[in-house]
Amino acid sequence: MLNTTSGDATAAVDPNKCNIQLNDSDPAMLDGADSEPARISLKIIIRMADIMGARELMDVCQAHTDGAWYGPGPVAFGKDFVTLAANSKNVGGLSESMQSLIPVILGLEHLQLNNDDFKAFSAAFATSSSAPMFHMLNLTSEAPPLEAVCCYGIAPQDIDVDWKDLDTIWDEFNHGSEPRRIDLISFGNPHFSLREIKEAAKLSQGRIKKDNFAVIVTCCSAQYSVAL
Repeated sequence: MLNTTSGDATAAVDPNKCNIQLNDSDPAMLDGADSEPARISLKIIIRMADIMGARELMDVCQAHTDGAWYGPGPVAFGKDFVTLAANSKNVGGLSESMQSLIPVILGLEHLQLNNDDFKAFSAAFATSSSAPMFHMLNLTSEAPPLEAVCCYGIAPQDIDVDWKDLDTIWDEFNHGSEPRRIDLISFGNPHFSLREIKEAAKLSQGRIKKDNFAVIVTCCSAQYSVAL
């Protein structure tokens, strides 16, 4: 955690006491070799992994910092983290994100997308993308025609994405060093709406859950009370 009172940045965790397998570069990062934000982030990740029972980590090239994880002081956390990053010699991830191009997504114009669809796509985009935002042709308000989002009339670069590309990315995000059985199915990331709760219930109708894994749905208290 960040000690905002004294100005010191400390993480309330001893990585040596956590049963997490580290790679060759992790110890140096924990010693502050890359940057202070990187050191703090890795300590937080190791602590979270230990709490959740994970025993190894995956290498990443970028990260999404979500201040909502840090209790009542997410704004203070964000400000301190930005200050630390500005004073670091290695802030490549932050700079690259700010310089990233904004994609315009084509090919979904014929779909009848609702708020839940946009919510799910936006959450996945924010978690896995380095771009600050996106447009969907004829779907998001800023992009009725393609020309509306092209700077100075410059034609954008075309990148074709098919099911094979998506399957490759999915496999990259969902693999480990060894096969593991599924013991939890979690719906509601982001939180389910009432419409999604009804759809999940409909799809589950007549099906029997096995005893060796759990199924949970995450939603806000208001949606939960209406769904009861």
